This record gives sequence, C-alpha cells and structure tokens, in this order.
Amino acid sequence: MSSGRPSSKSIVAGLLTIYLVWGSTYLAIRLAVETLPPFFMAGTRFLIAGLILATYLKLTRKFSVNRAQLLQGAVIGAFLLLGGNGLVCWAEQKVPSGITTLVISLNPLFTVIGDWVVFYRSNESNRGSKPTKLIFVGITLGLVGLILLVGPAITARDSSQLDATRMLAVVAGCMFWCIGSLMSRYFKEPAPPACGAAVQMIFGGAWLLGASLLLGEPSQFDPKFVSFSSAAAWLYLVVFGWLILNEAVDSRIFAAAAVIVLGVALISISRSRQASARMISSKP
Repeated sequence: MSSGRPSSKSIVAGLLTIYLVWGSTYLAIRLAVETLPPFFMAGTRFLIAGLILATYLKLTRKFSVNRAQLLQGAVIGAFLLLGGNGLVCWAEQKVPSGITTLVISLNPLFTVIGDWVVFYRSNESNRGSKPTKLIFVGITLGLVGLILLVGPAITARDSSQLDATRMLAVVAGCMFWCIGSLMSRYFKEPAPPACGAAVQMIFGGAWLLGASLLLGEPSQFDPKFVSFSSAAAWLYLVVFGWLILNEAVDSRIFAAAAVIVLGVALISISRSRQASARMISSKP
C-alpha cells in the first residue's frame, strides 16, 4: 500500500521541471530590464497582475479578506516582492538569468535554516522543524554549490567576471523571499490562497513603485527607448509566454548546478520523509 509520500526520483524530476519552467521567468526578467527600469518594471507587473486577480475574485464573489489579512499581505508583499523580487530584477541587469535561477534554487536551503531558527525560538511545538542528518548534507552541498557559483565573482578582480554586488543582491533577495514565505506559513488566520496572493501582489507592486520613485527611475525612463523584447517579456511576466535568451554556460556553472540540485533534492527528500513521519505519528 502506498504511503502517499513521493519517491526520491519523482522529487528530483519535479525539481528539474520546476527549474526549467520557473527559470523561464528569470529569462523574461533579464530581457525586461534591458530597457525597463527594474523596480518600475517589477512594480507595474505585480500591481497589474494583482488587480486583475483581485477583480476576477471579486466578480466571482471569492474575494474575502479582513483588515488583519490586508496588513499581513502588505508585510509579506514587502519581503517577497520588494526585497525578494525587486533585488533580483535589479541584479539581473548584469547577472545572467541562468545563474540567477541557480542561486534562487537554493531557496529551500534558506527555508530550512529559517525553519530551524523558528523551531528554537518558538514556544509552540508545531512551529519550525529541526533538520535531519540528510538535510544537513543537503545544506552543505547547497552551500558548496553556491560557493562554486558566486565565489569567483566575489574574489575576481577581472571586470569580465560576474558582478559581485549584484550576485550578493540575488542571495539577499532569496533571504527576503524566504522570510516572507515563513511569515505567510506561520501567520494566524491567513487569507485564502488566491486572495492572499492578490493582496500581496497589489501591496508588493505598490512597494516596488515607491522604491522606483525614491531611486529616481521615472525621471530616467523614456517609453521611446523600450525595446520590443523588453515589452514582450514584461507582458509575459504579467500573463504567460515563453522566451529564450542565449547565455553562456561554462563547466563551472554546470558543476555548481549539479551540486545545488543534488543538495536541494536531499533537503526535499528528507523534508518529505519528516512530513510523512509526522502524519503517521499523529494517527490514532
């Protein structure tokens, strides 16, 4: 009889599929920020998408949030979209999208570390979790992969190398994203998923546009210089589509990718086993 827990092979296959599909988003971001200011691009993207989703939910009478959930959405939107996505969009002006995707694929690593912190700091037994030995191996591999990927950019003096500041911005964006994800997981009385997503996108878009204004992006923006590929990529990010960008990938990046995927797979497999064990122990 099946335990309902996904197999190790299905987890790895799922991760690879997610990275291929999810990675197309970062291809689109890279194209969009070629001629669009990064925070303005992200802000308009999320604000419009959030308003479209909220309008649809309102018309179908499925939009229902209270004041506390609106506040939660504003806070989570700041971490996920302003800190997380905003920094990534800014970084992708100089960082290839494939490398951005690899760094962001380490989100499970940061989430595990965050859950560990919550576990030790919380007085509630159902908050957070302690990593298993397999997760520790996954964390180690993930960090090794990150060092392989980011290390040369930080230590190199050659200007042809990756921009260290932008690479660190991607890592910081991952951390902001994971903090926002943990907040959404542990907030009491969260909004329904679709409603919560709409609220987070609307507030996140507003935060991003505020940052764009403070950074002076509107004064530097001229619609006449927006390329077709940037406009199409922006539309893709609001709706859906597929764009391919030719970017150089060397053997070091492939090695880093293999190590990162292996590390994340081990973390995912171990967390799946933990969840299965908790379900079994909770049965009478």
